[in-house]
Amino acid sequence: MALGTWDLVDPKVALTKTVISGKWVWDLKQLDDGKARFKARWVARGFTQVEGLDFKETFAPVMNGKSWHIMFALAAAIKYAIGQIDVANAFLNGELKETIYMEQPHGFEEGDKIAKLKKSLYGLKQAAHVWFEELRKTLVLKLEFQELQSDTVVFVKRFADGGYIYIGGHVDDLLIVTASQKEQDWFRKELARHFKFKSFDFGKYLGVECEQ
Repeated sequence: MALGTWDLVDPKVALTKTVISGKWVWDLKQLDDGKARFKARWVARGFTQVEGLDFKETFAPVMNGKSWHIMFALAAAIKYAIGQIDVANAFLNGELKETIYMEQPHGFEEGDKIAKLKKSLYGLKQAAHVWFEELRKTLVLKLEFQELQSDTVVFVKRFADGGYIYIGGHVDDLLIVTASQKEQDWFRKELARHFKFKSFDFGKYLGVECEQ
């Protein structure tokens, strides 16, 4: 709720709608430095959604494997800089179009209320689709990138001084290839106006170890 994900409302407003159930998902994430981090996430049980009422579109593309191989090859051939970003809680950034009601997180209920979702939530059928549309809107409309016709999850921007920046997306993992570190810094500064994220030293992408 602190992230503006939902509002609490009286259950009576949902008499004609399904109130989606949820559950806690626990995970132990192994980090690249050998350490581990415990994670807990309240997710929607998407199988309780009604198609046509609670969701319509679910498709969300990811960058083609050939595309990020080409981006690596481009960087190696002309000595472009490579960076990587992991958008924090990516699915929670997307604004929902449908009206969806859900039960409150177990153990953290506030009165006899239900949650009216304002943003997407992990587990929703349309979560990945809503996130990609939010990412596309940010890159194309706000940061003035262009989508490649050959791969709609690769975006490119040319600067007035002749510099280029290429962005490839795989859900919440963004691969950045730029003419110099200057474009890397510009992109991180601009993206921070819209999303919270973590930057990583380039070394592994989608499980593939790389050297620059």
